[in-house]
Amino acid sequence: MQRWLAVLVALIGFVLAQASTQTPAGWQEIRPGGATACSDGSPWRFYVAQGAADKVIINF
Repeated sequence: MQRWLAVLVALIGFVLAQASTQTPAGWQEIRPGGATACSDGSPWRFYVAQGAADKVIINF
C-alpha cells in the first residue's frame, strides 16, 4: 500500500510540474524565497484564495 501511495505522489508531482505556471484566477501565488525549494529544484511556492472563515482547506 505504501509503495502505491509513493507512486501516486510521484505521479501527481510530475503532472503538476508539467502544468502551466500561470496563477489560477482568484488565487494569490506566495513565493517565500530564501533557502526554500521544491523536491524537483524549482522555487517553492504555494497559493492562497480568500474564502469564508468557517471553511478552510489545507492541501498538501
